[in-house]
Amino acid sequence: MKRTFSICTGLAILCTCAFSVIAQETPESFFVDDENIQEYSGKIGKWVFIPNKQKLQAYIREFNTSESAIAEINPGLVKFLNTYVFVPYGPEYIQKLTDKGIVRSRLTAAVDQFVWPVGDVTRVTSVLGFRGRGEFHTGLDIPAQKGSPVRAAMEGQVIDVGYRGGYGNMLDIQHRNGFITRYGHNTAVLVKKGDFVKKGQIIALVGSTGRSTGHHVHFEILCNTVPLDPLDFLPEGNKVQVTHRLKNWKHR
Repeated sequence: MKRTFSICTGLAILCTCAFSVIAQETPESFFVDDENIQEYSGKIGKWVFIPNKQKLQAYIREFNTSESAIAEINPGLVKFLNTYVFVPYGPEYIQKLTDKGIVRSRLTAAVDQFVWPVGDVTRVTSVLGFRGRGEFHTGLDIPAQKGSPVRAAMEGQVIDVGYRGGYGNMLDIQHRNGFITRYGHNTAVLVKKGDFVKKGQIIALVGSTGRSTGHHVHFEILCNTVPLDPLDFLPEGNKVQVTHRLKNWKHR
């Protein structure tokens, strides 16, 4: 993504924003969505693709839920089939999962620490900095399989959702301390503008929409519209390999 960027301005804002984050290092344990158990609007369930009424009824039977419970969370359900729908689990299905030893996943991080938007990250293919023909890349490119869950890196409110040119299917989340996170190239966005989301909650599915050469998440952290380096805010991991640092502005 091309953007006019002043390094001096960016560093000044980085210092201001980073201070708020570093100031609170209290660790917390929190739930994160996985393939089996997810959360939306305070309900436990799962995002599924509903191609038709027959599939909807099949999920109602499988998850021991009801059409009214689904419609409550997904307004306009009848009109908008052939899309992703959040299906809340009934108490009986939750008990079945518990009996099988399937429980909600947890992570531990500092209260004001961002987390990786996809799980089990081993590679970052592009970082914040100049690349190609002098283009300034405004975030991280994190490869992942198509349809993999994209999670909110921090709790906050969804402030923008839609198809945004080179970003493809994109969403922005506003966080405390003036931060915004951006998630691009999704195959589907699951949340809507105005939703409040928790850290670790599924918000989208990995894709390759917009200007993209493969399935990945384009992830940005911004403060006052200035893109910051997400690697300065995300947990460090020995398994993460950064394969593109060429012309990164921090190493020029």
